[in-house]
This record gives sequence, structure tokens and C-alpha cells, in this order.
Amino acid sequence: MKALSRVAAGPHTYEFKDTLLPGNAYDVEVTETYKGKKTTASGAKFSLTPGSSQFFFSVGYLLTPIENRAYDSVAVGTETVATATGTAERTINELRIQGTGAFRPTAAFLLNYKIPYPKQWLTKPLGWAISVGPVYRTASSQTGATATNWGLFAGVSLHLWDRLWISPGVHMAEFADMPLGFSNNRDRRIPVGIANPITGVNRWTTRWSIGLTFRAADFRKIPARPAEPAKPAEPAKPVESPKLVEPAKPALVAPAVNAAATLGESVGLLKAAEESFAEAEKAAAAAQAERDATGLAAATLDKEVLAREAESKAAEEELKRAARSWTAEKSPVSEKRLGDAIAASKVSEDLLAAARAKAIAAATASQLARAKSVAASNTLEATKTRRDELRKIVDKKIQ
Repeated sequence: MKALSRVAAGPHTYEFKDTLLPGNAYDVEVTETYKGKKTTASGAKFSLTPGSSQFFFSVGYLLTPIENRAYDSVAVGTETVATATGTAERTINELRIQGTGAFRPTAAFLLNYKIPYPKQWLTKPLGWAISVGPVYRTASSQTGATATNWGLFAGVSLHLWDRLWISPGVHMAEFADMPLGFSNNRDRRIPVGIANPITGVNRWTTRWSIGLTFRAADFRKIPARPAEPAKPAEPAKPVESPKLVEPAKPALVAPAVNAAATLGESVGLLKAAEESFAEAEKAAAAAQAERDATGLAAATLDKEVLAREAESKAAEEELKRAARSWTAEKSPVSEKRLGDAIAASKVSEDLLAAARAKAIAAATASQLARAKSVAASNTLEATKTRRDELRKIVDKKIQ
């Protein structure tokens, strides 16, 4: 009896040390034991989610050699040509190329993930990271610029105090190459009948670039996983009391009081679990309906993109044929055919670009709806498991 009194009057804490790694979720379960065996007292469970400082978002500028070209026709002089009635003055037009140069700044939005490395490699203010993200260049104000303004950057970053990120890497983007029939190393004189806008041949390229960005946000906290319901304590086998020490009478009343209190608490938790399950069921149904609708819309737009690509390919083939005809004949008929082919090619490219943009937006919406549906299903499953466990606990305590 004295031993029990000393335990009851002493501290009711238990201390231990452990290392919790960032980016992980931990559950700590506490149970009561006496002489190495569990008692009938209910245990407790705690969920811990330590934050992570490995993942950052930064914004800034990227210096890239990829040109943002635009083409147009400019008058450079006049010439005298023979006509049916004599001679006449005709304007000489040449192809002008704008948006060239060695380097140009573009906006960069990078996701940076730190790389572990031995401490002796760098001092504390410095560190390495893998960086990747979209790049956006300012839209050209010139007519004839049809290349997309979005690109992608990937590289390795050196960061200072997690604030400034210096990122050498590769920049992949689209740019407008020389229009059909023209070359950087040949005469850029424009045939009669071809007027603005003049569009180049869009193609993708990859170049070495360097970025300078600043930290805008971090992702220190990770989503906490749903807490699992505490399992009911298993009834302990009767512990034989020492023959010389008889248990005190009041100790026999404690289990009944604890059982009554635990039943009331369990019923309250069960009611809350029933409400959470009903809400999760409605949210899961709505998320599934949204997922079906966005998936159908994305599939429809994918078919439209395929049709536009076929039209654009046919227009490009016609443009090639018209360019070859004009190069060989240099006649007014071939010039008119070339002009019509250029206009038709631009229209088909614009329609294809618009269809691709809509398809990308629909695909993104479909992916988001799918993620929401999966998250809603996981939440529904977690709330159902918790509700069923609490039902078992309440039924067992009622019996």
C-alpha cells in the first residue's frame, strides 16, 4: 500500500529523446501498465508532423540567349521598272528582323529542392539545390510574333542564406526562325505582293542560361495525415496481490467510474464521426462528378487539337509548294499563290495555338479535379474507419 501511495504522489511524466525527420508524420501512443502489463485504462494517441525547410519557391529573372524574334516588311528605297506604257517607280521592301541580341531578361518562377552534401564542402551561408520551373518572356509588341512566351528552365542553384538563388541551367523555349523562302545569309528582298504581317517558322530550342531569383515562399509544413482512432485497451489479466498487502477498498470503485466516463466520451466522439462521415460522403460525390465532367471536356478538346494539327500540316505543305513554285517561276501568279499560302498558314497556326491553349487548360482542370476526388475519397475512407471503430467501442461498452 505504501508503494502505491508513493507512486500516486510522485511525478506522472515520462521523458524520452528521439529525432523526428522532416517531411514525415509520426504517431505517439501512450498506454498505462502495472508491473509490465497493461491496465484497463484507455490510452492516448498523438500525431506529430515536423516541418521541412528543404523546399522553396523563388521568383526573379533569367538571362537567356534565346531570341524573341519578330519580322515585318520595311521600305528601303525605290527602283525603276519597265511597264506596258513606259517606266514606273516601284518601292523596294526588305525583311526586317527584330528582337535579336546576345542575352535578354525573362521572368522565372522556380521550385527549389535542397541537395544534401557534406558540411566540409561549403560554409553555412551557402548551399546547393535542384531548381526547375516555368519561364515567361514579355510578349512582343511587333506584328508577326507567333511563338509562345512560356518556356521551361531546369538547373542547379547555389543559394545564399536561403534568400538569393544563382541558377545556371538549360532554358527550353520556342522562337520564330526565318520565314519560309528567306535566309540570314541571302538577300532579304521581299517579293511584290507580300505585306505585313510576316511570320517566322516557330521551333523549339534549348540554350544554356543563368537565373537570379529570390525566395518568395517555403513549404515548411506538410499535410497531416488523418488521426487514427485509438484502439480500445485490452483487458489485463488479474494481477495477483502480495499476500501481506491487501488492496484498499476505494481502488475497486475506480474501474466503474472510468468506464462510465469513457462511454460518455466515446458516444460524443461517435456523433461527431457520424457527422464527419456524412459531410465527407457528399464532398466525395461532388468531387467525382467534377472529375467526370472535366475529363470529358479534356477528351473533347484533345480531339479538336488533333483536327487543328492536321489542318496546320496541310497548310504548311501548301506553303512549301507555293514557296518552291515562286522560287522557280517568279511570276505574279506564283507570288499571289505564295501570299495566299502564307495567310492560310498563319490562320491555321493561330487556330492550332488557341486549341492547344484550351486543351492545356482543360487537362490542368482535369488533373486538379482528379486530385480533389482522390483526396475526398481518402478522407471518406478515413472518416468511415474512425466511425466504424467508434461504433465497436460504444457497442462493447454498452454490453
